[in-house]
Amino acid sequence: MRSRILAVALGLTISVAFGAAPVTAHYADWPPSTYSTNLLTGYAWRTGGDSVSVNAFMTWDTASAANMRHMATHDTNRFTHDARDTSSNLNATGTYITNLPNPYYDKDDDNGDRRWEEAEITADSTTFPVANTRYVSQLFYSHWYNNCPGSCWVWDPDGGSIAQTAQISRPGCPIICDRWDAAQGLADRPMGSNAYPAKAAPASVTLAPELALQTPGADDETVTVLPDLRGGVQRYAISARALAASVARRGASLGIATFSRPLGDADVRELARIGLVISAVEGIAIAADGRVWTIGTAYGDTAFVQMEGLAAEYGLTLQGVVSAEITIADAGRLRLLQDDPRVFLVDLSIEQVRRSSGLRDVVQNDVYWNLAGWE
Repeated sequence: MRSRILAVALGLTISVAFGAAPVTAHYADWPPSTYSTNLLTGYAWRTGGDSVSVNAFMTWDTASAANMRHMATHDTNRFTHDARDTSSNLNATGTYITNLPNPYYDKDDDNGDRRWEEAEITADSTTFPVANTRYVSQLFYSHWYNNCPGSCWVWDPDGGSIAQTAQISRPGCPIICDRWDAAQGLADRPMGSNAYPAKAAPASVTLAPELALQTPGADDETVTVLPDLRGGVQRYAISARALAASVARRGASLGIATFSRPLGDADVRELARIGLVISAVEGIAIAADGRVWTIGTAYGDTAFVQMEGLAAEYGLTLQGVVSAEITIADAGRLRLLQDDPRVFLVDLSIEQVRRSSGLRDVVQNDVYWNLAGWE
């Protein structure tokens, strides 16, 4: 699903860019100049061997890298690696690993069949890509999907294929922008389609309700909240905290928590006990060459085990969790968490946009990369 981007000015006001000027023709040279894709089976999510993953390996040459950076800096355009199960049999699990800088993840149920058949990672960076650098993005799917509110897990045994594309996520309205995209060279660029085999359901499996905090349903247009960080992350946080206090007074609120430092399993569990209802976490890992990788997964008892396993596959060292998708029950719990030194910011802009617009599928990145000085 194509994304539109909302700019949130210091966490207080919302502006939507409709009808931005068309880009120039040389932006046709924005996709990765070389790429390859593959699909791997045998991963475990809910049960052993229930999952597959798709991988994209991408490199930009000097010209295409310069064009992509120019669009990111001047037009708020962002590069997105998108994967879609065109057979609509599998369900995106929320697990991913990438060395795309400052990434945020989204998954969509475009046809309302209670499966997230589409998953994507967007590089929220104006310095991306570095020319002749290899970027990796790996997204995970499972044969298990949750067929009701709560926990009614069903296995889909069918085989099919997952298509991977390079996309631009950009401001504006979908119909006009799609026309501009086609005319200006910004339309989706296919990177390949990877087949996965049929797989019989495991015998006599009872699934616990862990990781069942979210249930797919037909998504409206994906809207990305883009914080205005031109005055710096500390200034943004002051205004975002004021907005969050106002939002939380009106009841349970969805948002993003950015932590002050990478947290271990015990710290995250303690924050959950205080009142942070966590649906997903994002951690960072460091490669031997010093590059930062991001690993995300749905939150539950096995979240850290999954992240450590993925880090080990790439020879990385997991540092800890730096952000989480969260729900805050009320203003009192918000105050407790904002006063905790482990929490840099609880940002409830997602809830504000959902309430003011009526839209359901709203996503936002955390600000840890800005806090760490990497962006």
